[in-house]
Amino acid sequence: MLPFSALSEALGAIVPKRSHPPSPPRLPSPSARRWRAATAAAALAVLAGGSLAACGSDAKASDAGADAVATTPTTMPAWYAAGGGTHMTTVSRDTTTVDDDASAKDTTSLGTDCVTLLTDVQAAQIFAPAPDADTQQHWSDALDRLAQSAADCRDGVTRSDSALIAKAAKERRAGSTELNQAMKSAAALSG
Repeated sequence: MLPFSALSEALGAIVPKRSHPPSPPRLPSPSARRWRAATAAAALAVLAGGSLAACGSDAKASDAGADAVATTPTTMPAWYAAGGGTHMTTVSRDTTTVDDDASAKDTTSLGTDCVTLLTDVQAAQIFAPAPDADTQQHWSDALDRLAQSAADCRDGVTRSDSALIAKAAKERRAGSTELNQAMKSAAALSG
């Protein structure tokens, strides 16, 4: 692990050494918490509705699986409207925020915003895959790279490890490239 002064040099500014532990991560804004709660409730309603519909009829167990599959968006416009577009926008916004923190040499915000990016990337990773293979490939690659970047960034800030922060920045650039491709493809196919 490099000394704190090496971290400061890597960021391009002198950052005073803290005598206290880092602040806990910021909580999402009330509107973001409401949006996440509403999204989770909607997802549960969709899943429960498919399962309950199958239980309320004389359907066989295999029909219950067919109901669950029917709730997965099968077109890009449906996927985008069902939450894919929101996940893309959220991850893009988070990535820009982390980039801004790094440019400003703000290690306190950088650590917190990397945690936010990681949380939002993980939420996007469990969302349904994009129906278009090309879009999904770029989206999946973006999420994988940004998840690694966010984890390395968080750990680099926590450990004052400038090499890990630099690695996270490189991973973030690669993830951002894939994210931009995925967003362009999704927008073109979603009308």
